[in-house]
Amino acid sequence: MRLCRADLCNATRWQSAPVFPLISLPTLPSITQFMPKAIPDLHLCLYDSIINTAILSGYSDLLQLLQDFHTIVKFLEFVDPKDTALLQDIAFVDHVYIAEHKNLVLMARFNSTSPSLLPVEMNPKQTLVLPLLFQALMLYVYTNIRLTPVGGSIRSTLVGRIHVTIAELPVPMLDVLFEVFPHELFWIMFLAGSSSVEVTQRLYFISHLKWMCESLALICWEDVEGKLRQFLWIHKDFLYRCMELWTEIASYIPDDRDSDTIID
Repeated sequence: MRLCRADLCNATRWQSAPVFPLISLPTLPSITQFMPKAIPDLHLCLYDSIINTAILSGYSDLLQLLQDFHTIVKFLEFVDPKDTALLQDIAFVDHVYIAEHKNLVLMARFNSTSPSLLPVEMNPKQTLVLPLLFQALMLYVYTNIRLTPVGGSIRSTLVGRIHVTIAELPVPMLDVLFEVFPHELFWIMFLAGSSSVEVTQRLYFISHLKWMCESLALICWEDVEGKLRQFLWIHKDFLYRCMELWTEIASYIPDDRDSDTIID
């Protein structure tokens, strides 16, 4: 498994498919069977826009993958991480490995697919959310599952990749993406912004999240927390970094889009 882990790490750094195929594992026990009874609902809220885009573009597997990641992180928050016996009973490491491997394979397939191969009814602009989601899921693994150190090289690489992908979009196209995928784009931007330590980069995310919060009528931290956890669950150990980012967003005075300040 160490070799497989190194393979996934390398694929993440180079944004490529893993060298080794997915290991054939015995049927794994369902994580939901081991969840504490008092745990909040495990259902992931997916909107029609992302469901339709994933299906029409040939990436329906992404929908189950999002649910799998959501379940993994929620489980990790509500159980004792020191309970090694429990983690072994559910083959937790294997669940993470499978989800991470599948995401990397989907991302590599998307990167190698020509836009001309998309269905005629599929708006190419809408598929731009897919690479952002694949990249964000890689960052999600390191920030909410592996809980790697802030400022680590692989975190910085992943944040930088998301930053460049979004920054290279023309403003009208970014506006269209937010109009179609407001919840998903908000989650992606908040995940990346909360992980960013480089000043200019972090300010970029703050300035965009400012108007996103206004557009979504998020006026306090409780609103933001609810919106973040309505999509893929944010682990409590990472959530405080999201709260730190929110305080910066709340006090930020934008230069271009609006001069109003959100009041916490």
